[in-house]
Amino acid sequence: MTSDPGVSFAALLSALGTVTLWSAVLLRAPSALRSPNQRGLWLAAAAAAAAMTLHWPVLHARLPLFDAYLHHLDLARNLIGVVSAAAVLHFVTMATASGRLKKSLYVLTAGALTALVLLDATAPAHGLHLVVDRGTATPSVPYWLVLTGTHLLANGVCVAMCQRYGARADDPQLRAALWLFGLGTAVAGLYWAGQLVRLLTDAPWVTPLLAPAMGVHGLLRAAALLVPALCAVRRAGTDIATIWRLSPLWRELIDVVPEVALSRPRPRVLDVLWPLAPWRLVAYRKVIETRDAILILQGYADLDTADTARARAAAARVPA
Repeated sequence: MTSDPGVSFAALLSALGTVTLWSAVLLRAPSALRSPNQRGLWLAAAAAAAAMTLHWPVLHARLPLFDAYLHHLDLARNLIGVVSAAAVLHFVTMATASGRLKKSLYVLTAGALTALVLLDATAPAHGLHLVVDRGTATPSVPYWLVLTGTHLLANGVCVAMCQRYGARADDPQLRAALWLFGLGTAVAGLYWAGQLVRLLTDAPWVTPLLAPAMGVHGLLRAAALLVPALCAVRRAGTDIATIWRLSPLWRELIDVVPEVALSRPRPRVLDVLWPLAPWRLVAYRKVIETRDAILILQGYADLDTADTARARAAAARVPA
């Protein structure tokens, strides 16, 4: 384990980003596979997670006996990264792109993949794919120019489209997801821009900044994928709180006016832990039944009692 705190932090961030992104991919898989509109985004995130996994330093450290295959791992990582970039472009242009533009995207993706494979195959014997210094890289400088150029183009278009449609979105969930995804893509773009700067200039200060970039990118893309799930958890928490807080009053009213209840009353613990319907419906039913019971009981209250109740409610700042 390295003693450099910066390197250790970058490795931890990379691992956290990879694990979080895989968790988001697996959690969103059922709904994404059922929805054609979500498959492109899900595929992009899955490909990015696979590429980040192959980039793990711990993976290389655990395979010292397979040094001959390490460059194949790097090639696979870069090819998967290009597929992820293409999937991102497909997702962000799906609603507006013409059939010709989509075909052009497929052709460009195939061309980039083919070029990377050929440049790797025709390069001298090499190990890991690295930008060593200005004008020095393995397997070759053209290989890295194709790779960084592909990513920068895809990331630039994605960031612009996410910002554009995120600003126009009326749905807060969609707006948050697009902005988070665009921000994660921008961080990935900075990583590839840094690699290009290292390849073309003498800029040793860039290297430490690149290490945590992909981990941050993974966390932001995972957050974008999990926006619907997080919103669902928030709604569920609100519904559970409504059920729990309203149940005592609801139970007292149901005991007095049992005819308003649609079903037999249950303990509120069971309504929370083992509901017979979604929590939102349970909460809605309790609100409606409470209101109906109050309306019925109003007929038995004289004006003085009603005025006293209103005054006490106003003093307690109970909303009308």
